[in-house]
Parts: sequence; structure tokens; C-alpha cells
Amino acid sequence: MNSVPLPKSENRLCIDPIHMEEKQKSALLPKIYFKIKYNLHVIHDIINKDGGDKMNNEEKIISMLEKIMEKQDEHSQILNKHSQILSDHSQKHEQHTTQFNEHAQILSALRTGQEHLKAQMDEMKITYAKEFGDLKEQVSQVSVNQDLLREDVWQNKVDTHRIKIHWA
Repeated sequence: MNSVPLPKSENRLCIDPIHMEEKQKSALLPKIYFKIKYNLHVIHDIINKDGGDKMNNEEKIISMLEKIMEKQDEHSQILNKHSQILSDHSQKHEQHTTQFNEHAQILSALRTGQEHLKAQMDEMKITYAKEFGDLKEQVSQVSVNQDLLREDVWQNKVDTHRIKIHWA
């Protein structure tokens, strides 16, 4: 059988069946079937290329399996590196979470202290406003008393002046 290679964009089929709808899954089944059939033809062509020599075929299969194992080892190493990176990021995340919680507690304490200080300031404002009102009233009374005293002094001076003129 002669097989025709697929275009590069169709050589790999990346699907995520968990996040697909049934309609999409059923539409992909013929493509998946075609991919499997194509791969089987490629393997069949490789095995039967040299006239079906069993020894040569076994060597080809072993060679293919070795290549697959090498790729698997490479992928395992990459996966281990990524696992280490993920572990490092998890530790950083835990540190940031701890730091975030500490900052939240500090912020809460600051807010509480700020509210307490604001309450004290409001209380002081009320107290000062009352005291200022009292002082203003006292100043007003002093001013009225001073005016009355001034009038009395003036009246006394006028009387004294009349008496001096009258007896003089």
C-alpha cells in the first residue's frame, strides 16, 4: 500500500474531549479514525518496505521503540524541570499568601486605630465647641457689663461736673 503523507497542520490532532460538546466530539471521530488508519499504514509501509525481511523488520521496530523511549526520557526530564518550577512557584505562592495575610492584619489594626483616633478627635471637637460657646457667651456678658460700666462712669462724670459747676 502506498500512503500519502498528510499536510503538516493535520499530522497532529490536539483535542480536549473533556471540554467539548457531543456534536464536536462526533465531528472529530472521522478525523481520529483517519489519523489512526494513516499511522497504521505508515508503520505497515516501514515494516514491508524491504520485502518483509523479519529480522530487518524487528530491527526497525526496535529502533523505532528506542527512539520513542529516548523521546519519552527527554519528555520526562522536561516534565521533571517543570515540576520543580511548579514546586518553586507553589512555595513562592505560599510565601506571598502568608505575607498577604500579615499585611491584612496590619491594615486591619491600622484601620481600627484610625477609627479610634477619629472618635477621639470628634469627641475633642465637640468638647472644644462647647467650651468655645461658653467662652463666647462670657465674652458677650463682659462686653455688656463693660458697656454698662462705661455708661455709669460717664453718668458719674457728668454728675461730678454738674456738682462742680453748681458749687463753684
